[in-house]
Amino acid sequence: MTQSRNRNPDVRSKAPLELVHIYLAGPVDPMSKEGFRYTIAFTDDYSGAVFVYFLKNKSDTVEATKKFLADSAPYGNVKRIRSDNGGEFISNKFKSLLSENKIKHETSAPYSPHQNGTAERHWRTLFEMGRCMLIQANLGKVLWPYSIMAAAYIRNRCYNNRLKQTPYFALTGRKPNLANMRVFGSVCCAYEQDKQKLDPRCKKGIFVSFDKDSPAYLVYFSETGKVLKYRVVKFATKNVSEQETQTEDTSSVDFRMSQDNNGPCNSSDVQNPGPTHEGPCQQTEESDEPDQQTEESDESKADMNLQSDDGIGHSRRERKPPSYLSDYITNVQIGTDQVSGDVDYCYKVSGFPETYQEAIESPDAELWKAAMREEMNSLNENNTFTLTALPEGRQTVGGRWVYTIKESPSMAKRYKARYVAKGYSQIKDIDYHETFAPTANLTTIRALMQIAAKQDLILHQMDVKTAYLNAPIDCEIYIEQAEGFETPSNSGEKLVYKLNKSLYGLKQSGRNWNSMLHKYLIENNFVQSNVDHCL
Repeated sequence: MTQSRNRNPDVRSKAPLELVHIYLAGPVDPMSKEGFRYTIAFTDDYSGAVFVYFLKNKSDTVEATKKFLADSAPYGNVKRIRSDNGGEFISNKFKSLLSENKIKHETSAPYSPHQNGTAERHWRTLFEMGRCMLIQANLGKVLWPYSIMAAAYIRNRCYNNRLKQTPYFALTGRKPNLANMRVFGSVCCAYEQDKQKLDPRCKKGIFVSFDKDSPAYLVYFSETGKVLKYRVVKFATKNVSEQETQTEDTSSVDFRMSQDNNGPCNSSDVQNPGPTHEGPCQQTEESDEPDQQTEESDESKADMNLQSDDGIGHSRRERKPPSYLSDYITNVQIGTDQVSGDVDYCYKVSGFPETYQEAIESPDAELWKAAMREEMNSLNENNTFTLTALPEGRQTVGGRWVYTIKESPSMAKRYKARYVAKGYSQIKDIDYHETFAPTANLTTIRALMQIAAKQDLILHQMDVKTAYLNAPIDCEIYIEQAEGFETPSNSGEKLVYKLNKSLYGLKQSGRNWNSMLHKYLIENNFVQSNVDHCL
């Protein structure tokens, strides 16, 4: 008799945690540094969000399930759990736990792994990602739990085409914070809190994952073989580490799936399922204190602070542009030769005209001309300048056109031209006096958002179109006429623009706009803060 299978897909759940797929994998060889041999995942059928836990023994499954129920409680109650017939899932302790929490237990038929295919497929993805990250980072096999944690963290925040959103958002209703995302295996410096006067302020390590119980990073130190958590971490580069002392062949990590579906587990020791796990509720937030934020240094700081023989590993092979880009002139030789691929070359090739002449000679010349006419009409309607002869003894400030294309999903491409002043040609005490303009402190913005959230207030954000052009000028400034829109003089005198309003590019434009806005707010009974003048 030929065996036939039901190829009809299961009906998807309609709400989070309505059905949870559970699967235990292992034993994994080698055993992790913490003694873990097994790993268990709880996958929400509706959102695809996955919770991962690590076990020393199969009998830890009950404790891991209790932990999962507590971690998922903020997002709803689990209605059904589906598993295979492994001894850890049909034990009396497991059945009793599900009964206490009013959860229905569904099991797949013997020798029918496809009936729990969701969990099986998720495990394959997580193990493949974890294996690749270990190989890329040149880290030992004993760190496999951290690569699986990082893989689950990433998967929960990746866009799902079926859901049209991320699993994290589908489960929690909140957008994930991606500001803390880091490349697995990145070299970093962890700030030491417990230190003496002359001790180093940080230790170099390797980023391996995110801590579940606190907003912190997990950092691996190869010298001691320890993984510790740190809140203040400075990342040196986006490249993963290249350790010369690698002795293990990571590509041969044995990620075996549990095949014990016919009998109970022999071990009777109930261990803690592990100090850490990965679930969609986990978020490593940035610190609220500016001087304690986790930040990523630029390349120059990284080279000065973290350069060593076995530290940052940059490839030494010569990088060449793709052959199909040979007809394009790029500026990759200027400043850096660190061009890693096609995307970098796309950014290196400028897509906008640099000068007026380039604009009128480009294939989009008519569109650029229309954009320039629109800009000049706007300047004239706003009474930004007055055409006049240049007084004797005065010098003009230079001007130039700046071109860009604005795009958005909701509207077609818009060609934008702006006539700006060459502020570097201004003369102090003649063309400008004071230039300082305050900017809002990030702490102030965070405090406002915190107050709004606590008091359930609605935040409004506004944008003032051509803001600087509304502010009156504070001294006499003469600027060259816009190229392509020159007005000749009948008497042969040089005609220039005498500015009535601030123009983008002037050194004092920001200060003038701030003064105008401050006056308006005060007249409308607003009170300025003594701590932050932008509040």
